Amino acid sequence: NTVTTNTVIGVGFGPKEMHIEPNKKRAFMTRTCTIESRCQDLADEKMKALGSMMLGDPELTCASGASKMYCGFSEPFKTACPVSCGLCDEESPRNMEEYKAISTFYHGHVSAKEMYMTLLPKDSDEAIDLKSRSIWSYDDQGGYDLDNVVLRPGDKIQTTCVYDSRERDSITRFDLATYDEMCLNTITTIMPLPEVVQGGLSLANEIEIRGFRCSTSKDGDIWLGELSEEEDARDIMNLHPLKDNECSFPTGIFTLSGVPTQDMRCNGSIVKSDEGMCSDIEGAFLLPVINAGHSCQGGSFDMKDSNDGTTEEQCVSGGGVWTAYNCGEADNFLLNNPIASDPEVRQFLKEYWWQPKCCIGGTKGNGSVDPEAEENPFSEDSSTKDSGSNVGGIVGGVIGALAGVIVAIAAYFVVVKKKRRAGCQQASNGASCKNEERSKSIAATRRITAFDDELDTNL
Repeated sequence: NTVTTNTVIGVGFGPKEMHIEPNKKRAFMTRTCTIESRCQDLADEKMKALGSMMLGDPELTCASGASKMYCGFSEPFKTACPVSCGLCDEESPRNMEEYKAISTFYHGHVSAKEMYMTLLPKDSDEAIDLKSRSIWSYDDQGGYDLDNVVLRPGDKIQTTCVYDSRERDSITRFDLATYDEMCLNTITTIMPLPEVVQGGLSLANEIEIRGFRCSTSKDGDIWLGELSEEEDARDIMNLHPLKDNECSFPTGIFTLSGVPTQDMRCNGSIVKSDEGMCSDIEGAFLLPVINAGHSCQGGSFDMKDSNDGTTEEQCVSGGGVWTAYNCGEADNFLLNNPIASDPEVRQFLKEYWWQPKCCIGGTKGNGSVDPEAEENPFSEDSSTKDSGSNVGGIVGGVIGALAGVIVAIAAYFVVVKKKRRAGCQQASNGASCKNEERSKSIAATRRITAFDDELDTNL
């Protein structure tokens, strides 16, 4: 036998509007996952987004790619488009009719206090608890074994993370740092080891396609709210239903069905942020863990940055420390630092420093493909955007990289959770870490704006 992990909710980062208000005893994030087979094509709109951002072909679909024989030489394309490539007919063993669940996994940060998953079978009124944790802490992360639980397409799973923000005096964002929050809840399923056949998929992808995903329709949106002290979070669908929320957060970045997009859905319409890193590139999204640059801290090149042409050799030889920062940190700076409230400074940093590295795909306001965002950071040769022969590799590269980002985020926090600094270990809500770490700004921007506040380099 072998296993695969299925993400029910995958909030490792989110748009600025996705946050926990301070002074809430039981703030919640929740989602209804309607189980679907992975043995289906990526939706046309997502394939068109891939085609637009990577190939300059906004009309690429699984059907059109299959007609160009992409299925014959590209496994990544076959993985994205298994139906069009003939891998998922009714008799195919990849079309799973049921999934045997063997464990659940919950991940949050220091203000997360309760974790829940409840199975709602489509053919039964009985709700089945999936090892929910009414008392949970940052040190409780691990798998919880399940007994005789079978999932089927059409079943629903309600998953909820509950947070205590009573000792915080400002909002808590969903982001990568420990004092931020996350909600990453998964189910592991087991299956017989699949056979690898000629014309099929590699063993890894044969296993992957036999897992399940969640529907990314509007009923699969993520929503937030607050539970009273006596309310049972297992009944959240009835106590605080999605329909009662003015705004929710759509899910689904390519095949990552549990990951929120950077949009909101308010009163049935998609609302886009106008402030974030990729906000002015239609269809683009942020990869927060990609490196956005390096700043030189201290020495004769203090506050210089790789984005202005400064090199590591110059920094170190001048007595400074060459410090990396990622796209998530840069985006947080644009959204929250007073310096970025100056529209000219914000636009300069977005357009000339960070968007080409951090924003994947999309079109500018005039409808043309963004020539810088179109460059594929996962391709060895950017000329592939003009070559149909490499479309499968590009599609697979982007999807694989995004999946890697989510897996890396979860793995990172499991590994380092025991390595927090002593000063942060005693703060159950992370408040003492906040001023120490969140105050970090992008060093080079201080140089541009003559901003003189002290920079904390302990992140």
